[in-house]
Amino acid sequence: MTYPTTQPIMIKINGVDRTSLIDVFSIVIENVITKQVDTARFTLRGGGGLGLADLQEVVISNPAGTLRYFGGFIESLREVSRGPKLDYNITCTDYAWLLDHPAALVNAEYINQDDSAIIDDFMDEACPDIEDNTYVSTVRSSLERQRYPRMKPRQVLERLAEISGADWYVDYGPAGAQKAYLHYFKTEENPAPFELSDAPDLVTSFPYSDLLPDKRAVSANLIEVVGGDYLSNDQTFYLTNDGDKDKLLLPIRCNAPTGQSGIQVWRNDGSDEVPSWTALTVGTGYIHSLDNYGCLHYFEEKFIEFASPPPNLTKSVKVGARYRIPLRQRVRDYVSYAAYGRWMADTIMDTNITDQDTAKKRGRMELAKRAATQVSYTCSVYEPGLKAGQYIRLVNTARSLDDYFLIQRVVTRFLGAGHARFDLELGLYNPDLIDTIVALKRLERPEWTEGEVLVEILDIKEDMDISDGATASGRGTAYYWAPHSPDSQEAKWDHFTWG
Repeated sequence: MTYPTTQPIMIKINGVDRTSLIDVFSIVIENVITKQVDTARFTLRGGGGLGLADLQEVVISNPAGTLRYFGGFIESLREVSRGPKLDYNITCTDYAWLLDHPAALVNAEYINQDDSAIIDDFMDEACPDIEDNTYVSTVRSSLERQRYPRMKPRQVLERLAEISGADWYVDYGPAGAQKAYLHYFKTEENPAPFELSDAPDLVTSFPYSDLLPDKRAVSANLIEVVGGDYLSNDQTFYLTNDGDKDKLLLPIRCNAPTGQSGIQVWRNDGSDEVPSWTALTVGTGYIHSLDNYGCLHYFEEKFIEFASPPPNLTKSVKVGARYRIPLRQRVRDYVSYAAYGRWMADTIMDTNITDQDTAKKRGRMELAKRAATQVSYTCSVYEPGLKAGQYIRLVNTARSLDDYFLIQRVVTRFLGAGHARFDLELGLYNPDLIDTIVALKRLERPEWTEGEVLVEILDIKEDMDISDGATASGRGTAYYWAPHSPDSQEAKWDHFTWG
């Protein structure tokens, strides 16, 4: 096989140009969206003395370095002996590897924060080598409550994208960039640099080949979202007493009303017919004392303890509070039901969803993917510049097709003589076996515990020289620990001194 003398690429490993040693026809770059990392595979000839090692940086670009096809790190080196020389089959993962690095960990809670603000906060701490401002958009505003207990940044991004209806990827950065760039966006707001057409103008649209459809049938038109608990609206209820009890049971576990730090309690100093409500100071059971508060609230045990028994009335005590309600939200697609004549139900379980608005949007987003027959396409193009996550227009006259699709995957193969082929997968996201395994694995995450405290143990090594000494002197005669004469009845020391 003859290799071209002028190659359309440059490959740097650990900052050193190794292009001349690369089998250009062995290079395969896979660019995928959201759930999987991008990969690059190639063969390096005669690399036995180069000192190659795992996690060295790899950048694949055009010879000028102005267009990056891939950037990341060596994941595996497989040695292949070829006579006296040593070749390597090299597999690399892109910069998104940093999102799964063992040192990157998110353990945080966010209340009423935009998704972009959440990303900015945890990425700066967990992944400082990925720039997260330039290409990160606000897709969802004021997410009521988001909890991430000891999760990797990739898991957090996947969850935010799932809730917000967004997509994301990490690109390879511009030429000479020191950081990779996180892109987080609405699908329809990330257009491709050109369109695909069977009548291209070679400026705004370019040709394609081997266009093949892939149909996916309806899988669900009724989605039930089972979330965590959410707080009710402010409620007021009354407790009865016989005049003797200083502890009254609550019907439910009570949370503070809106804008309050604790529940509100009033004592009726009038009658049932003409009540007179006196506000009591409320402390926390096991923490505060009735010497300083009018009553104590025991949340887990569901009762209130009073300094003195409330009066003998039906409406003896008034309580202002909120309580938690298990979140259940059903979303239906009636157009799909009319077309197919049946409900096809599925359930999404996510205890981190704690408000009805988020549950409704999550269900509608799932219906958009699954309630109608979806058609995706594969094709090949020869014009560079397309990335997974871009929204591209596809025109095919023979199929009466003129629509926009999401680029799910771009596989790059270099053909030599300055050419490359880009195999595309277009359409709505269709999980394959790998995605399913990844998704199931990432569900195995620890739950958040209220009041948990992080204890971090640091190993410290310290060297210390210690010396010790003692001297003793005596008269050269024995000492006694017993009577030393027949007449003596008492034990004593004799003829010994400590020095």
